[in-house]
Amino acid sequence: MVFLFGSVLITVEIPQLLQLKYDLNTEQLGLQFIAVIIGSILGEQIGGSSSDYWMNRRSRRTHKRPEPEYRLWLSYIGFCLTIIGAIIFLARTEQGRQGHWEITPLVGVTIAAFGNQIVTTVLVTYAVDCYPEQSASVGVFVTFVRQIWGFIGPFW
Repeated sequence: MVFLFGSVLITVEIPQLLQLKYDLNTEQLGLQFIAVIIGSILGEQIGGSSSDYWMNRRSRRTHKRPEPEYRLWLSYIGFCLTIIGAIIFLARTEQGRQGHWEITPLVGVTIAAFGNQIVTTVLVTYAVDCYPEQSASVGVFVTFVRQIWGFIGPFW
């Protein structure tokens, strides 16, 4: 669901909302998607390294390998950021002046994409930690479920 609201909803609504609100041409509209790219890249980099740091820190403190569930605490940050980013995007788009472009909706898009990627990284890593012998299948299954929800979501 985070993927649905943090990625699919936003990428479907950018052309629907911003083109009409700010009178953007095709090139200008395409540039709005840079916010999704930036948020996703940052979220992947920070989500992966902070997840590893989180688990290594716990391992040093307890002197044993932590349970995979300990990693899930980091996903709450991503859930919150995705919700906050989607709210900022939609609220600031609504509050913007007609025909006067501003960057604040795209800041919300970046925050939502950042949170979405943190959740994805943490939860896929958790699933692989739980089933290390089936790590390739876990990734395929998670991607399959995300894509199904991503397809169904806009019709919902």
